[in-house]
Amino acid sequence: MKSDHIQGLIKIDEHSSFINYKCEKDDFSKVIFYLSSEYSYIWLLGVHYYELENLQYKLKYFFFDFEEKERFSVSFEIQRGESFFSIVNQWKNAQFYEDRIINKTDLKRQSDYRFSSVQKDETLYLPEIKLSLESNLRQNNNKIGLRLENDTIAKAYLPQGRFDIGIENLLGQLELPLKYHALESYFPRKSLFWSHLLTFAREEAESLEVPDRAKAIRMVLLEMGRILNHLFDLHYLGQDFENHTLYVFSQLWIKKIQSLLISYSGNEFGMNIIRRGGVCLDINQSWSSRTIDELSALEKNLTSLIRDFLLNIRFNESALQVKLVHKDQVMNWSLTGPIARASGVNLDLRKRDPFYFYSDVEFEIPMGVDGTLFDLISVKIEEIVQSVGIIIQVLDNLPTGNFYSNEDPFQFFHQAEEKAEESYRNSVKNYLGKLNYSNVCFIEGPGGVLGIDINEGEGNSQLRLLGSQFSDALFLEKSLIGKNVDQVFPLWTALNLDLKEIER
Repeated sequence: MKSDHIQGLIKIDEHSSFINYKCEKDDFSKVIFYLSSEYSYIWLLGVHYYELENLQYKLKYFFFDFEEKERFSVSFEIQRGESFFSIVNQWKNAQFYEDRIINKTDLKRQSDYRFSSVQKDETLYLPEIKLSLESNLRQNNNKIGLRLENDTIAKAYLPQGRFDIGIENLLGQLELPLKYHALESYFPRKSLFWSHLLTFAREEAESLEVPDRAKAIRMVLLEMGRILNHLFDLHYLGQDFENHTLYVFSQLWIKKIQSLLISYSGNEFGMNIIRRGGVCLDINQSWSSRTIDELSALEKNLTSLIRDFLLNIRFNESALQVKLVHKDQVMNWSLTGPIARASGVNLDLRKRDPFYFYSDVEFEIPMGVDGTLFDLISVKIEEIVQSVGIIIQVLDNLPTGNFYSNEDPFQFFHQAEEKAEESYRNSVKNYLGKLNYSNVCFIEGPGGVLGIDINEGEGNSQLRLLGSQFSDALFLEKSLIGKNVDQVFPLWTALNLDLKEIER
């Protein structure tokens, strides 16, 4: 590991997919300068704090080196009331995480640091105009405050909630089964990805081997979740930019994909399916054949959609003029997902760090060129095509065997005649019981990299959510400065900000 050679870093432990390092507080600035100068493709995916005894905190920084495929954290301990070294000069999205730490603790940024944070002066946020970013589909009425100077935006402000009173605090108080329900209910459209992260973290910690059939079914579900999320995004874009073809097409196929998920899982987002040890339901031949037929039709319809989309000159001209993001912004803000790939940055964990059978199936990573709205829409359409191909390949070669681990309590219901009651009770006890473990996991979500940092112990449970999307609101505020008002709406729509993710 290249990270092992950084002076001042001490390896604490190493999981199968993640390395934890620590350093002294005074050495942290040296570590950061080395990382930012010697490594070109390191993304910051989160910063969290943990309360320790003896009036101390532990600050933990989560990094991903996409070039070397290394995932690691750097942590250090700090006394309460002290100042910490800010890394905003290296990673601009760090402001979101550092502001959060300052708001929730008595820690401060170093006073001699050149970065000047936005003061908590409410008069600063008195806008001259307010834009209402409202959509009947989203059921939100979100307002962004703007201050104008010479017809350009001098400051933008998106009101945010108190993220310290949110899902993370709730998750720390719940047992594992309730953690699933809370996460899936809080992020319904991405419920498959969050439930997979929670499951995968515990399975790695337990060294629990998941059957190949369960891995394949999980891949099918994750790619269906990706397709569904992209269709929702295209639906919003078609509505917001009055592109009738895009709007009607996505609306039709949202219902078709949700119908497939309902027929398999009983709900439209695939909740309550991915659990420790495998999946709760098997795939039968009838559902598999129907899914292949439906997705094959989707692939054909996408071909005609791309043709109509490319021939819509009026829409293309307006979409090409909307510059969403530059390559340097992708790296400076640690952006991931379709918006990063739309600018020509090739980042996708399914290729960079494959799991399950992603290394065995054939698929491409769609790329844009200039980071325009047209690039983003093209990337999402092509990603749907690639996900369809992955699902069909997996279903055509679905492994035989169990869809759950032998240690999973759900097997009692499927093989009741072979299971003694005492064995079932022990299995449930292990499933529900506390397991002392710590793990960090990441996955390529539909909007970018998602991750969790979970620490389970006797009487103490902490779960932190990670991902580039959580700082998108700050990116929106900063990137709008110097732009015209008519560019606010396209960027908001393209980022598809979720206030639940912003507020946490």
